[in-house]
Amino acid sequence: MNIKDLPNNLQLLARKRREEESNTSLFDSEDILINAFEWGRTKEGYYFWNEVNTGKFDPYRELYPKDEWIDDYPGEYQVVADAYGNTIVAKVGDYAVSKDEGIKESCGKIDYSEINFEILDLMAARFEANKHKYPKGNMLKPIEISKLLWPVFRHWKKMMFPLDDDTETFEDHLAAIMCNCSMILDQLKLNK
Repeated sequence: MNIKDLPNNLQLLARKRREEESNTSLFDSEDILINAFEWGRTKEGYYFWNEVNTGKFDPYRELYPKDEWIDDYPGEYQVVADAYGNTIVAKVGDYAVSKDEGIKESCGKIDYSEINFEILDLMAARFEANKHKYPKGNMLKPIEISKLLWPVFRHWKKMMFPLDDDTETFEDHLAAIMCNCSMILDQLKLNK
């Protein structure tokens, strides 16, 4: 789990534990929780951070029902109410709510900023170009997953070992792989 994906209060605690890590040469990441600090040497212990790393935040609520860990850092952190009246932990001076400016909480939300959305255009074009073979919604009908895996392999193979007379481009093969992977996800959902 990335530290930035934790709820605000836990995110600040994890960043504080990263700052306190004495052997930063062994822990090379400030972003990935498992690589940020030695869990077992913290006040919370290994079990606590292992649970947090898997998205289970109850140990935090049990250990710090009122975010009491901030009491160990006077003048550094504060408990404040956001614009909706929710209680959150913030660094002193970091959280000023203006009556004229709205806020939007993003802690714990999925960050899509690293996705190249051009792949969606390639996939949509591929699906559209193949409507003469596959009608709209075809992928929502049951299809054996192995029938989707083999095309993924075939297109990957053509990307790795290009053929001189191949009429499809590298991007065409990439789009085909992504379309088949999307269809595999659809099938996994159908199988549930």
